[in-house]
Amino acid sequence: FFFFFAVELFVHLNEDVMATFNSLSVTGALILVGCGALEGAAFYAAGIYDPEAIHSQMQMRTFAVLKLFIAGVGSSMIAHALLNLIDAKKFAASRNIGARDMSFTRVVCGCLLVGSGMAISGFGPTLFPGAAISVQGGWAVLVGALAGAAVYALMEKVNAIRICPLQQPQKAFVDTLMGYNYNVLAVAAGTVMIAASFGIERLWPHEADLETLGSRSRFAYNLLPSFTGIVIGLNQFPLRYVAGLRSGASTSMMNVVSTCTNGALSPRHKMTSLLTACQFIFVFGGTTLGVLLASQALLNHHHHQDSHVIKQAYSPLRSFIGGFVCVLGARIAEGCTCGHGISGFAEFNKLSIAGAAAIFGGGILTALFL
Repeated sequence: FFFFFAVELFVHLNEDVMATFNSLSVTGALILVGCGALEGAAFYAAGIYDPEAIHSQMQMRTFAVLKLFIAGVGSSMIAHALLNLIDAKKFAASRNIGARDMSFTRVVCGCLLVGSGMAISGFGPTLFPGAAISVQGGWAVLVGALAGAAVYALMEKVNAIRICPLQQPQKAFVDTLMGYNYNVLAVAAGTVMIAASFGIERLWPHEADLETLGSRSRFAYNLLPSFTGIVIGLNQFPLRYVAGLRSGASTSMMNVVSTCTNGALSPRHKMTSLLTACQFIFVFGGTTLGVLLASQALLNHHHHQDSHVIKQAYSPLRSFIGGFVCVLGARIAEGCTCGHGISGFAEFNKLSIAGAAAIFGGGILTALFL
């Protein structure tokens, strides 16, 4: 929180550097890289870059991902309430990005694919770039993710699927539909969810998860998933304040596809400025840097490449299919584990709440056969 308030102070004292909400300065980009690096390092330190962490969660053999998710949503709610208190217009503008005019069927079907892809590959969209550089064979899941993004962009180009427009915010969010004050509801629900995450930790300690996974690496992966979730949730504040956007890892895949094709595919995602590249900066720049630093620190600590420090991805074919299915589903649903699971759920977006449930449902159903 001290860091976030330092950002707030810096912005107000340097209005010539970060002049408007619709622009992103070099300083703002560096803030996003720093926050992304913190998130990537937290993921790595909690052992989530082990593909078995997600797969075993979907089999309900471990609970690290569930603890992370619950804490992430809860802390996102509190971060949103803080931003709403400081600058209600910025919060409303970033929140309304998720108010899409689309059907529950489309969201649920897309999110079922997201969960299925996660169970197949062992990674979620935010993890793909870091997996490519820190996990043996992890390159295949990133290639599959980019292929999924390219196929979706082609579907858009030939009008096989429509781009969903924004709808009136009053129809999108539970708190506005029911007449509740967002800040009161968010702080109350967020506190309960964070407490629930630590409650699950007491019932099923992270050490038990590591033993189930065979990662005899208590020194390597000793960051509690609940703390990782809190880092993810609090990162909502700088991303929304500095760039005016929600977190969205699958969007960064679209950024790559669009920019590499010079806008021939999905022109709305082409990176033409720091602002339009902010998701790419956060995911590909920030989280990847955090994973690099965290993995190197662990290697230096152990002085050798133990199996519990260097992880092995699933087969290239399985990883490719998982990444492909995950991102294709995320684009169909207009959101992934970040856009729907963390951001949207914490915004009380009714579509995102259904989508988050579908992600876990799709993962659990798929894991039954793997």
